Amino acid sequence: MAKRTSRRTTQETARSGPSFSQQLEQYLTFDRLIIGGSIIATILIVGVILLNSSSTDADPPAIVDPSVPQNYVRYPNAGGQHIDPDTADSLPANAYNSNPPTSGPHFPIPARCRVYDADSSLPDQAYIHSMEHGAVWISYRDLDDQDTIEKLEDIGRRFSNGVIVSYRPENDAKIAVAAWQNLLELDEFDEAQIMNFIALFRNNGPERVPCT
Repeated sequence: MAKRTSRRTTQETARSGPSFSQQLEQYLTFDRLIIGGSIIATILIVGVILLNSSSTDADPPAIVDPSVPQNYVRYPNAGGQHIDPDTADSLPANAYNSNPPTSGPHFPIPARCRVYDADSSLPDQAYIHSMEHGAVWISYRDLDDQDTIEKLEDIGRRFSNGVIVSYRPENDAKIAVAAWQNLLELDEFDEAQIMNFIALFRNNGPERVPCT
């Protein structure tokens, strides 16, 4: 009889489901999963916010002045394929549809967003990738126009990220202000138009990756 009772007790215990301690352990494990998932979700949300808010309090506010003429031209997208830097010189003449380019084939690694002196300027394809990330690229044509160069470099240094200034002798105009698919050309320095352009297009590329 004792053996039958033991067998019956074992069967009843099995039918009754997990013990309280087992249920508690399952609950705590599930609870930890929820908490862990919430923490991961929070980290991801904060990361997205940091990526999209790449300006600092020291940067000029992105305010567009409607009284300032908007004389930029918008060009069709010439593509965004990555190319080997060694093949840049063999690109066809129609690879780009503006001067300087505002889209098109570019290097896999973007240029840093900063002020470049004439001796450290990079190939167009590095800047094109930066514009794809939302950078505004300001370039000047004339090395002997030191006054304009200093003014443009001063604008570049006002921003902690998202603005490039470089020398580019191939420009048609004295000053070119470029963003992805958009180009403003100026024959004289015009701070209001340049700042308006930056307010419109900085950190507003098809791939929103902070350019520092």
